[in-house]
Amino acid sequence: MITGFPKAFPSTALRSNQREVKDAAQREATLITDNDSKLYGFVAVDELERMLVQVGKGEAYAARVAESVRRGRGQIARGEFTVGLESLKDFGAYS
Repeated sequence: MITGFPKAFPSTALRSNQREVKDAAQREATLITDNDSKLYGFVAVDELERMLVQVGKGEAYAARVAESVRRGRGQIARGEFTVGLESLKDFGAYS
């Protein structure tokens, strides 16, 4: 089972148990399968929007981390680094 899809239905349920599939998708991301092969994720629009916001937050965080690493590598290359907490006290960064 894929993480994030706690409920699974066979593809035939879209025709025979449509209400049950829709109700499940309203509450949580739902997996649609065919012969036990994963086909589709089915989710309510509100939940999809929430998931996309979370993805966006993760991407923004990853971009901030990448920028910090890039700046840090540049500082190291220029010799702008300190070793140990004691040396940070000289810069007022640690007290």
